[in-house]
Parts: sequence; structure tokens; C-alpha cells
Amino acid sequence: AWEARFRPNPGTQVHDVQTYVEIDRPHRLVTDVVSEATMGGQQIPTLRSRIELTFVETPAGTLVDVEHSGFPSVETRDFYEAVVWPGGFDRIEAFLAGR
Repeated sequence: AWEARFRPNPGTQVHDVQTYVEIDRPHRLVTDVVSEATMGGQQIPTLRSRIELTFVETPAGTLVDVEHSGFPSVETRDFYEAVVWPGGFDRIEAFLAGR
């Protein structure tokens, strides 16, 4: 398991704990996530979900397929799809570009 505390923006504080469920190097990684967040000073209900990452080598590099399940509502799922995952991949891309 691992955990992270971070602020994706000045008004939001997040605490994630991820527990490894399956590790199949170099093809697949599955984790269960418990995520607690405060947005604008308000506590958001705890999110318990599962993330399944599949890695496929392509001529252009590695394709990462993400399946994130267990959302309590369509709105929460849509927020992760539109904001959380794109922002996370943007930060990874920026980090790797700086290497």
C-alpha cells in the first residue's frame, strides 16, 4: 500500500491510500483506493474505488488504459473523467519531459 497527500489546487486537499490488489508486470496493475478530500473548506464524502491500469507497448510508446470503477454517482465519475485523470496525466507528462 502507499499513500499520498496533495493539493491539486489551492482550495482542495486530498489524501489517497492505495492498496495493491494485482501486480502483473509489465502488463497490469490493480489498486483499491480510499480517497478523502476537502474542497473549499468542506469535507467531501470518502470515495472507495478500484483502479485497473493496463499497459500495452505500441510503436509510439506505451499505451495506458485506465478503468476506474466504484463511483457513488455519475457526477463523481464524470468529474474524474474530465478533471482528475487528465490533470494527473498532464502532471506525469510534465515530470517526464523535465527528465
